[in-house]
Amino acid sequence: MSAYEDVIQFTAHRYAGIQASKFGAGSGTQTYAMPYLFQATAALGLIVCIHGWRSRREDRMTQYCLAILWLAGLAGCFPRPDIFHIAFAVPLALPLLAYGLNSLLKNLRPAYRYAFWAVAIAAYLPPANILIKTANRTLHSPMVTTPLGPLVFPGQPDMPGLFAAVAATPPGDGYLFYPYMPLLPVLTAHKQMSRYDLFTPYYTTADQYKETCLSALNGAAWLVIDVRWLQIDYLRRVFPAMQNTLPPETEHFHNALMSNYDLIATAPPYELRRRRDTIPVTACDSISG
Repeated sequence: MSAYEDVIQFTAHRYAGIQASKFGAGSGTQTYAMPYLFQATAALGLIVCIHGWRSRREDRMTQYCLAILWLAGLAGCFPRPDIFHIAFAVPLALPLLAYGLNSLLKNLRPAYRYAFWAVAIAAYLPPANILIKTANRTLHSPMVTTPLGPLVFPGQPDMPGLFAAVAATPPGDGYLFYPYMPLLPVLTAHKQMSRYDLFTPYYTTADQYKETCLSALNGAAWLVIDVRWLQIDYLRRVFPAMQNTLPPETEHFHNALMSNYDLIATAPPYELRRRRDTIPVTACDSISG
């Protein structure tokens, strides 16, 4: 029963409501073809089935490929069918794509097959170029010293400053990494003083905020904040279906943290804050559902 409530019921009530987005949202040069792959594969599968429907309806391979496609296109992408979730689901559409192309191309003249592959290769030259540039940028990014060893954070030039600030604090001190940095407790070798590592308005409940507030103020000497995730405009770019205002429990949780942790260092967009020596016993009382 607990597993059903946590995985099914909680997700349906709290997760799905803020996740809706346009199909293929966030697509760029490297991923421009992905939003159309499911439609193209479905059309290809339909053509293959019509072309030899008598044999296809008894063909297990065709049935399996179609079933995998629908699983990928529907269950694998929704309720948030942006380009990132599509990218995870796309491999499930590839069996039907490969099977359908093989069925169609083998009946074409060699000249037409060569022309098809030439067009396909040309279409993927822009994404390949972006991939090469990304790889080069990664290879030339500075190494950041972490407890796990040297790491690279492409596109995040301020990460060395954040790790340097955290490394200067006592190694045994507890931390709260807030609101969306689940890997930093591992990368910095500091314990997250909360059993939650993801805090999102309209997803995180008032009870979870309050529990975390009490855990942090009692055990987290330091607070690391990614300030972008505190701005409603930024949140709505990530979660287009989110409302234009923050719920009261989120605002009260923010205020409790800001009021009891002093700013020590900044590495935009991150802040390192230290807990004050004296914390009011009522600091978390305003957080309620």
